[in-house]
Amino acid sequence: MSILRKETKQELQALKEAATAAYKARQHGYDEFAETDPKTGRAIGKMVNGAYAPELVLSPAQIIPTYLAKIAEGYTLHELGTMQHVGSSHYIYFYKPEAQQRADIKALHLEVEKKYTRDIEEHNNAIVLRQVELEQASIDRQAEQELAAERQAQRDAIETRIRAELSK
Repeated sequence: MSILRKETKQELQALKEAATAAYKARQHGYDEFAETDPKTGRAIGKMVNGAYAPELVLSPAQIIPTYLAKIAEGYTLHELGTMQHVGSSHYIYFYKPEAQQRADIKALHLEVEKKYTRDIEEHNNAIVLRQVELEQASIDRQAEQELAAERQAQRDAIETRIRAELSK
């Protein structure tokens, strides 16, 4: 069995399905908690790509015209529908058109594939580097032992010669 990881279609497909599910459940726009700093644990905000987006209308009278315009563009109404925001303003939540969602998902899948390949390469490189370091340390220890044995043999020879000279 190999210690090095290999790309598997099942694992890649599972990652793609998870990314697609996350995309379909995510709102498009700025997310203040999109990522987390691994060192400090603080939230890092960034723009995220999601399947649905809010449309702000300033008065209830604008809800129906905005709804009709978005439906004409290919958007579909999200389950959230409309939600009051501040005062008389409302958000209307729409799913993006199917063609735009397919393009987003295709780009997302390419990104997942690149990240998956990069992660496997990094993992394998780390294992190979660790193995090289272990073997190099083993060679260094063996060389030190041989050198120590050689020095001890020289010391023993010198000691034997000196004892022979002094015992005369």
